[in-house]
Amino acid sequence: MAATERLDQLRETLREAGIPEHIGPRSSIARPEIERETVATHNCRDHDSLLDALPPLELRGAGTREVGSSHPFEVLRTVGQGGMGRVELARQPGLDREVAIKRVRAEHADTDAARQSLIREARLMGGLEHPNIPPIYALGRGGDEPVLVMKRIEGVAWSALLADADHPHWAALQGDRFEQHLEILMQVCLAAHFAHSHGILHLDIKPDNVMLGRFGEVYLIDWGVAQRLDERHDATTIVGTPAYMAPEMARGLRDVGLRTDVYLLGATLHELVTGRPRHTGETLLAALIEAIDSKPHTYPPQVHGELAEITNKACHLEPDRRFATPLELRQALEAYLHLRSSLQLTDAALERLATLRERATAVVANEPLPPALHGAFIECRFGFEQALEKHDDNQRARDGLREAYAVMIDAELDARNAGAAEALIAALGEATPAWRERLEQVRAALANEAEAHTRLQAIERDLQTRNESWTRSGSIAVGSLSWLAVAGVGLANRLGWIEVTPFHNLVLPLVMLIGSLISLTQRDQFFNNRVLKQISMMVMFVAWLMLGAHVAMWILDQPLWHAAIADMMVLGMLMSTVELVVGELVAAAVLSLGMTVGVVGIALAPAHAYEIMGGCMALFNLRLAYDLRPVLLGGEPKRAA
Repeated sequence: MAATERLDQLRETLREAGIPEHIGPRSSIARPEIERETVATHNCRDHDSLLDALPPLELRGAGTREVGSSHPFEVLRTVGQGGMGRVELARQPGLDREVAIKRVRAEHADTDAARQSLIREARLMGGLEHPNIPPIYALGRGGDEPVLVMKRIEGVAWSALLADADHPHWAALQGDRFEQHLEILMQVCLAAHFAHSHGILHLDIKPDNVMLGRFGEVYLIDWGVAQRLDERHDATTIVGTPAYMAPEMARGLRDVGLRTDVYLLGATLHELVTGRPRHTGETLLAALIEAIDSKPHTYPPQVHGELAEITNKACHLEPDRRFATPLELRQALEAYLHLRSSLQLTDAALERLATLRERATAVVANEPLPPALHGAFIECRFGFEQALEKHDDNQRARDGLREAYAVMIDAELDARNAGAAEALIAALGEATPAWRERLEQVRAALANEAEAHTRLQAIERDLQTRNESWTRSGSIAVGSLSWLAVAGVGLANRLGWIEVTPFHNLVLPLVMLIGSLISLTQRDQFFNNRVLKQISMMVMFVAWLMLGAHVAMWILDQPLWHAAIADMMVLGMLMSTVELVVGELVAAAVLSLGMTVGVVGIALAPAHAYEIMGGCMALFNLRLAYDLRPVLLGGEPKRAA
């Protein structure tokens, strides 16, 4: 059909319906008349009998004619008006409360259609008791006009908040503003769904007809063009607001149904998303043509695809392809809110993921991971998991969570934390070939290091000369007494108290040999590592040499002091070597010098040979006991050089 023909047909439709073309697209078109069958439903043949059937209400106020009644209302002021009616604030003294009174506007006071429309609205609303629909207190007669008394709503029209981002009412609403708008629309969906369950269509859902209370209440108001589902109309009957109108409404009310209100809810959603009505034609005819065509809208990229799909589905040209009920639309919006919240959590988690990546690049291989990296991973993982809890199909969150795990797994592998990396891989539930290969490499490296560490510990134990026990150093210190005994024997021999022969001189190396053999049998207590065992073997070998030397001296019948000089030289080498192993270089030098002085001393004073040798060896034993003292007495454990 040509554009001119469509315009001509629309003009004819408007003319037949008695609708002037100058009406604005955002103005509500009221019913031109009330069908006879509707009036008959209420058992009234004409307006007078219908009005007379209403109880009288006394309205007191300036310019208001009083009629006798026991239900007075004090009219305070006019608070708003629509196409055919006006709403006034009144006080009900009997209950000490303020109410809203709706009456026909003065210019339509003599119009039967306007009066019948108000009565119709009251009787439709009177059967709807719902938290999102204003309750009707009374329907009566004030003089010769109908009066509708309903709950006073202290708040603002939803459209006021949409038009003014700085509106004071925003202070009563917390959280994200767009989410608040969607929550409001979801409550309007509940009101429409409840009305549908009672067989009533609203047919004029838009932000102007939604009131918001001071405490978050949401009310769907202005049921002036509402109708029952079983009503029938001429095709020329057009009601509602053209800027939001469903195509079947623009063509006439013959085909309206539950999905018509769904379209109006979708048109309201469109305005929330774009800031403009669904039909933006500047004239009534242009808006009606847009409504009849109802083409899918292309939304900008910043509008999430799922929300755009919901809006276009609700406003589909064909009613059968819309949401079946307002409740279905509400459920779709609720799912989108979960998705939107999930996407917001995802964005925050992605910022933490960037921080995690940055900190992971600073990780030094084979070094412990810094606590800040673990903290960033925990925050990142929690954010993505919360996003997925809100909406399980959020692929961005799922990909982000996997990447966070991947970054942390790589970091743990770089730090060679095989157990932590394996736990993360198990938690992720995905092990790539690269991760498996790296994990095996880390495990092999750790096993090699553990083996090497075990070997080093064994070497360390073999080189350790001190422990926590007193047994070793105490026994050596007690051994000093044996050398003092040798000195005592020498003194007794020199004083003539006893006589020591070369044969008796065999006792000293035999005692040393027996002592070294005993220490070897008790190696766990005395010489429990390689170095100390070697020292014990050295003592045993020296004892063998000394025994051989003493036997030779006995055979050659050499003087005792000759054996003492030989003993001092052999023991001096032994003492210096042992001190180098378990003690200090300076001490070894001092001991070597001392033994040299002792040898010279014996040569100068042969009679004092055993006294000098016994004293020197007693001092050496005390020094050795000090070198092998328990670790608990202080100082670092001595390791063999």
